[in-house]
Amino acid sequence: MKTIIDSAVSTMVAWLEQGYGLCCSLSWGKDSTAVLVLMLEAMKRAKAAGVTLPECFAITSDTTIENPALDAYFEHMAGELEMFCAREGLPMAYHQVSPPLSATFHYVTVGRGKLPRYPGMSRDCSVDWKIEPIIKAKKALAKEAGHQIISLVGTRFSESEEREQRMTERGDEAGKILTNPDGDLYATPIADWDEVDVWTLLQKCDQRMGRQLVTSFTQHFDLLVLLYKDANGGCVSGMADKQLNSSACGARFGCWACVATGDRDKSLQAMIANDRGTYGYLEPIARLRDWLFGIRWDMSRREWLGRSVDQETGYIVLQPDYFNFLTRRDLLRFMLTIDADECAWADEHNDGFPRFQLIKPWQLVIIDFIWSVYRDARHAFGALYEYHNIMNCGRRYYPPSTLPTQQVKIPSRRWFKPPEGIAPPHGIGGLTDPAHIYAMQHAGIEAPTITDRLTGKEKPILSFESSQEMAIDRTAALEWLEHFISNPIAIDCTGEDPAEAIKFYLHNRIVTISKGQPASLDEIIQRAEFWQRLQRQLGVMDIQAYALEHSITDDEHNAIKGNFPVEFQLDLFREYAA
Repeated sequence: MKTIIDSAVSTMVAWLEQGYGLCCSLSWGKDSTAVLVLMLEAMKRAKAAGVTLPECFAITSDTTIENPALDAYFEHMAGELEMFCAREGLPMAYHQVSPPLSATFHYVTVGRGKLPRYPGMSRDCSVDWKIEPIIKAKKALAKEAGHQIISLVGTRFSESEEREQRMTERGDEAGKILTNPDGDLYATPIADWDEVDVWTLLQKCDQRMGRQLVTSFTQHFDLLVLLYKDANGGCVSGMADKQLNSSACGARFGCWACVATGDRDKSLQAMIANDRGTYGYLEPIARLRDWLFGIRWDMSRREWLGRSVDQETGYIVLQPDYFNFLTRRDLLRFMLTIDADECAWADEHNDGFPRFQLIKPWQLVIIDFIWSVYRDARHAFGALYEYHNIMNCGRRYYPPSTLPTQQVKIPSRRWFKPPEGIAPPHGIGGLTDPAHIYAMQHAGIEAPTITDRLTGKEKPILSFESSQEMAIDRTAALEWLEHFISNPIAIDCTGEDPAEAIKFYLHNRIVTISKGQPASLDEIIQRAEFWQRLQRQLGVMDIQAYALEHSITDDEHNAIKGNFPVEFQLDLFREYAA
C-alpha cells in the first residue's frame, strides 16, 4: 500500500515543484476523499522539501437538494479540512459552488415544471448542478491565481465497465497531466486503484492507531465508513482488516429528489432500514421521492399548453412535456409540510434547530417569482400563500402511498389554432406597466426599453436591476417572507393579479435578472396572458381541455403548412399589434 501511495504523492509533488496548482474535485465520497488525502500529503511533503507552494484548491458542489444526512457530513468534513490547512500552513482554499439560480431543482421543477431526470433520460442535471459550476469556478480561480491548475478527479477504471470504457476513450492514465476538450488540465491519480486500495488508504489514515501511513486532515474516517455501511445494508467492501462484510459495496449517494435510480433510492432506504434511530427522520423525504417517481406516467399531471407558435400557420403546439401547475403545487406543499413537521420536532427536541430545510426562504421566493411569470397561481404571491397556510395555519399535505403508474405511450403533440381577435391590448402586458412607467417618467427617470419579440417594436418596461445572471437577494427574500406571513397581505394577496408579484420582486431588487433576460420574460408573460385572455373571452372553465378538443394532429398540421399561402402567414401574437 505504501508503494502506490508514494507513487501517487511523488507525482503530485513534482507538479507542485513545476508551479502547477492542484484542485481536488470533491463529492466527499470515498474516491474523491482519497484523492484529497493524497493531494494534502503531496503539499506537506513539498513544503517540507522547501518548495514554494502555489495556491491549491478543493471544490465541491451543493446541488441544493442533497441528502440531509450527507449534507451534515459534508459540512463537518469541510470544517475539519479548513482547520487542518490552517494548522499546517498549507495554501489551500475550500470552495463550495452552487448551480445557477435558473438551473436549480426549485426553479426548474417546482417552479417551471420540467420533469426530473427519470431512468432512460439524459443526466443533464449532473452537468447543470455539478460539472458546469465546478468548471466555471476552476476557470475563475486559475485566472485569479495566475498559474495553471490541474484538476484532480477520483475516477477509477475498476468502478464499472461503462466507466472504464469512457476513461479509455478519453485516454485517461494515472500519473499523467491530461487535457479535456475545453483545454483544461486534469489528472486521475487513482485511476489504477481498486476499491480495496481506496478503503485501505482511508483506514491507514486512522491516527488512533499511532502508526498511520498518512497523517491527514481528520483523525479517522469512521463517519464515512458508517455512511457507506448504512447505505449498503451493513457492508463495506475492501476493509483491510476484514472487520466488515467484504461483499461488493454498491452504495451510491445522490440528491434526495433523484429519480434516475429507479422506483426506490436503495441507498436512502438502506440507511433508514439499517438504523432507524439515526436516519428515521429521512423517511418522509424517501416517501416524497417515491411519489415523484410514481407520477412519471400519469398524463393527468402534465401541462399541454404550449408557448411555441408556428410562424407560417399561426398554430400553437400542444404537448405534455412538463408537470402542470397542480402537480407543482402538490410538490411544493409536500416539501413545505416536511419542513413544518421537522420544525415542530426541532422545537420539542433540538432547541428549535431543524436538521434540514427542503425549501429555504430564497428558494420559496424564486418559486413564487416563476409561478407569477407563467401566471400559474390564481393570484399574486401564490407560493408564499401556501407557506402561510402550512406554517401559520397548520395545514398539512402528505404524498399518497400509491404504486407507480404503469408506463404508457406519451401522447403525440397536437396543434391548436386560436380564434382571431385575441390580441394583447395595446400598451399593456408582459413587463409593460403604464402606471409604473408613467410614475418613472413623472419623476424624471427614463424607463428601460426592450424589443418586443412578438411585435418587433421597441417598448418601455418596468425598471429592474441587472446582474451577470439571474440572482436573488437572500436577506431581502427572508425579510419579505417574514413580513408577508406577519401581515394581512397573506390574505389580501388572493385578490391581486400575479403580475403584481413580478413588479414587486423586480422593483424592490429582490430578484435581479441578466441584461438579456427581460425580452425573454416579457415574451413568456405575454403568452401566459394570452391563454388566460382566451379563456375569459371563450367563457370556458378549462382552457387546456378546450384547446385539446379543438386541436389537430401533427399530420393534419403538416398538410396545412405545406399548402399555406405565404401572404397569409400569421403570427398569433402580432395580430392587431400597433
